[in-house]
This record gives sequence, C-alpha cells and structure tokens, in this order.
Amino acid sequence: HPVLASDSRDRKRAANARYGGNEFLDTQGEKREEERRQKEEQQRATEVANAEEAAQNKPSAHRGGQIRELWKFSSPMLDRKHVTCMAWNKANTDLLAAGYGNNVTVDDKQGGTICCWSLKNPVAPERVIKLETDAGISSMSFSEDHPSLLAVGNTDGTLALYDVRVHGNTPALKSAANAGQHTGTIWDVRWVQKGKGRGEGLMTISADGHVMEWSLKKGLERTADLMKLKRIPNQNSDNAGILGGGKNSNPREALLSRQSGGMTFDVSPRDSIIYIVGTEDGTLHKCSKSQNENYILDYRQHEEPVYRLRWNPFSPQYFLTCSADWTSRLYHIDRPEPVLRLDSNNQDSVQDISWSTARCSVLATGTAQGRVQIWDIADPLKEKATYEIKGQSINSVLFAAQESPVVVAGDSRGDVTVLKLIGSEFERNGMSDAHQEQL
Repeated sequence: HPVLASDSRDRKRAANARYGGNEFLDTQGEKREEERRQKEEQQRATEVANAEEAAQNKPSAHRGGQIRELWKFSSPMLDRKHVTCMAWNKANTDLLAAGYGNNVTVDDKQGGTICCWSLKNPVAPERVIKLETDAGISSMSFSEDHPSLLAVGNTDGTLALYDVRVHGNTPALKSAANAGQHTGTIWDVRWVQKGKGRGEGLMTISADGHVMEWSLKKGLERTADLMKLKRIPNQNSDNAGILGGGKNSNPREALLSRQSGGMTFDVSPRDSIIYIVGTEDGTLHKCSKSQNENYILDYRQHEEPVYRLRWNPFSPQYFLTCSADWTSRLYHIDRPEPVLRLDSNNQDSVQDISWSTARCSVLATGTAQGRVQIWDIADPLKEKATYEIKGQSINSVLFAAQESPVVVAGDSRGDVTVLKLIGSEFERNGMSDAHQEQL
C-alpha cells in the first residue's frame, strides 16, 4: 500500500537522521566507538521500521496467519438488520445474493431485504429488493437453468421467485396460502434437476415439519408433500410415553410431540430421488421421494438442532452437518455413524458450513461467537485458520463459487466480510475432480 510504504520510508529516514555521524567528538577512538554504536542502533531502528511495514501487509497473529480480510459489503440501510442467508449466482459467479432480517431488538415491522453484491463493486449493491410484507428472509437459492431467478424462502412460510434483472420489489411468482404453502419458516430451499430434460423444480423444508416439492409449469405450484417429518422416540427421555402416545397422554400433545421441525436438507448429487434432512431435534434421516411415510436410514443424531447439511462437491457419497451442539460431522450416505467429528472451541454453536469449491477436504464453519474457522478433514485435530469478528454472530458462510480461496461471511451486524485464504493447501494445485474424489 503506497501510504503504508511512504510512512515506513519516513520512519527509515528519521532513523537515519537521528543516528547520523557526530562531528563534535574530540578523539578519533571515541569517534569510531560512537559511529559503531550509532550504526548498530540505526540497523535496529531500520529493522523495527521494516517489521512494522511488514505487519501492515500480513494477517495478524490472532487470525492464524492464514486469512486476510479483503473488504466488507455493508450499507447504512442495513444497520439494524442481520444477514440470514447467502447464495452465489450459478452463471455470474461474481454475483452474491444476501438475505437480511431485522434484529430482535428492532420494534418496527420492516420486512426483509435482499441485496445483490458484486465482487467487482464492493461499494454498493447492484440490486436491492425489499419484501412487501413484514416477513424476514430465511433461505435463498439461484436457478442453474434460469440464472436470473432467485428462489427465496420467508419466515411466514411463503416461497417467492424474483428476477434479479427486473427492478422493483414484486416477485415474479409467489406461493399462495390457499394452495398448501408452508405454515412455518422455510429454512432451506434448493433447485433440483428433474432429469430426462424436464428442467428444474424446487424443494423446500420448513419448521412446520414438511418437505415439499414445487413446479413452475403453471405458476409456482406445490406438486408433492414429500415427507412429514416424524420425531424419533427416545426411550431414555422423560417424554417417552407422550412420544409413543401412551395411555396417559393427551391426544393433541401426542400428535404435536410426534412432529419434528425441519431445518435443512440436500439432494444427492448422484440420485435426485434421494435426499437427507436435518431437524430441530438434531436427527438426520435419509429419505426417498418415492416414500413419504418412512425414512430409509436414521443417522447418529446431534444433541441440538442441525443448522446446515451439504454434500461434498467432489465425493458425492459424503455429506457434512453442523449443529448448535458445537460440532460439525462428516457422514457416509450408507453408514449411520459419523465418519468424522469436528469440535468447535469455547462451546461455540456452529451456525453454518461450506465446502471449498477448489479443495475436496477443506471446509469453512461459521459460529455464534463470531468465528470463521477453516478445517481440513485430512488433518482434523485442529482448525487450519481462524478469523474472528468480535461481538457478532456468523449466521452464513460460503466459499466463492469460482474455485478461488475466498470465503464470505454474513454476520449479525448486517455486514458480509470477504476473506482470502493464504496458502497452497487451500488451492486446487492442478488436481482434477476425479483425482480429488479418490482422495
């Protein structure tokens, strides 16, 4: 940086001026001794100036020496909002959509906001959409077949489609309450290829315990209620009688207690019929679109709600989860027990996860105590790098879509921080996808 470099040169010139020759010494020996001492002090002063200059150009020690902040996407209009979710555009990989909701301390009834940011313009959003209702934004996803279409799930159970090329706040399509839309917050939404040239559809999961499928052929139409999530009875729980609808249980309480709120899901990259769901109870289930009554497989559950679940982009038989129980876990699709467990430090709830798009074993986690942690499952004992945003919660984290070692983190202050990972261990280094799948 020219300003930093100039400041460093000034310090060096000041050191040279201060420790220059002294012509008032009486004897030649004293003069040589003074010159030697001055030369040593001058060298030390120059080394200090160089160290200070270098410190301005590298990450500070508390960041692990591996992460550098590039800039923040922020705006005064987002001061009282927090980032809830983010999504990269599938065609223009410089374009990032971020969803915002009101902070819990805000009393006004302003609805959620969507900002489309570009990596080429960190100053102001390219596009701003303000919801026409009081609902907040809870999930979003860009279409691959129609890259300008952004699917948005809201806290009131509404699913809406926005064309980000069109200015205005009115969605292109929107679900209707009388057409069987969700009755709880839509925590996750995904575009899914139907196969055989039939294009894309949408899947959603909600706090109301339903997994739904949607079609765009005749507007935004719900085509299937894929699964009504059921709570798995825990025989060690004090509520085991209620969960099982025991003799002394209230019928309504028994019905409600058997339902489980949905939090996250992802569809298998190899078979679009298969998907995995995570619930507010911490349970994980393998499901099939051809079976809406029973789970195919129950995985070892988390102790707290599962916030995110994502397949590895290079090895489609593995998926990753994160939870409020302070852990992230790696599972194989056919094994109930986790293959690997990553423990967050300081009893820190893991809010979100994201796989690297360049390196098969690298992932990022975002925590409630404001930490972005970079892990390598090939060496899982300790995180490889950490960046901390003090006093804030990291609600959403994503690796850049263009295979660069860049991570974006959305926080409870309404900022999206753009971070660069430093080191060859975070880069592709010429490895093909096939090679990475075998690792």
